[in-house]
Amino acid sequence: MTVSPPRRRSRIVFWIAAIVILSAIVATALLANDKRNLRAIAEHYHIGWLNFAPTVSPRRPPGVKHGARPIAVAPAVGQPVPQRLFAGLEAAPSTFLRHWKISGETVCNRIGQAGIAIGQWHQGDLDSSTFECSYQTAISETATSEQPSLFVIVRGTSDGDVANVRIKAILPDNQAGSELRRKFQALVQVLVQETQWRDLNDAVDQIDKLQNVTQSAFGARLVFSHEFADPRRFNLILDLDKPTKDQSATAAFFNTPKWFPLPEFIPEK
Repeated sequence: MTVSPPRRRSRIVFWIAAIVILSAIVATALLANDKRNLRAIAEHYHIGWLNFAPTVSPRRPPGVKHGARPIAVAPAVGQPVPQRLFAGLEAAPSTFLRHWKISGETVCNRIGQAGIAIGQWHQGDLDSSTFECSYQTAISETATSEQPSLFVIVRGTSDGDVANVRIKAILPDNQAGSELRRKFQALVQVLVQETQWRDLNDAVDQIDKLQNVTQSAFGARLVFSHEFADPRRFNLILDLDKPTKDQSATAAFFNTPKWFPLPEFIPEK
């Protein structure tokens, strides 16, 4: 009877163990990093039965060396905005806000074209941080309570933005008062046309009839009323409400000229 040498059996056990260990190492290397190495081998040798979708490696811009520090680029068109930017906005207030579409200087010029000799747009006499133009009917020392008069002032900022318009008028029931009333009505028409706030047209009809009216919408306010002591004295105010903290923050967010410039976007070739 023959017996196989123990040395031969030990070699078989050694090679089986070596194959198992080597297979485990190879499998670990191929399956690591989400099977990245296995995918690379499948793509290189065109092994289609593994059902791996081909991966596309990101291209580096021309002139950028391997290992160089990455440079931020603008997001591609169509990329969704991160939802974290909208956190806490479910109950945020939102509204349309009006603004003057023309400058204070242009308003003053339009009033002058309407037949009222208003002054030029200039720095304020009492407050150097404001600009204004104004007009006032000359009143003689012998003027009576029946003499009509008109006072107009347009105030704004050094940037040319209009802040408010105020008018005071005395329109007695006589011929001179009727003539000044027509100038006053033309002045109101100019203001409404230049603001381009069409819903103020209804207020103009009431002002033409010298009826008190108050209208406020989207941050714009118009008030026309006669003085309690004298029904022939009238005041008109046209201005914008002071924006709230939330409205100021919203306006700053959508003020694109103040945004930080984005890096140049380099499309893939």
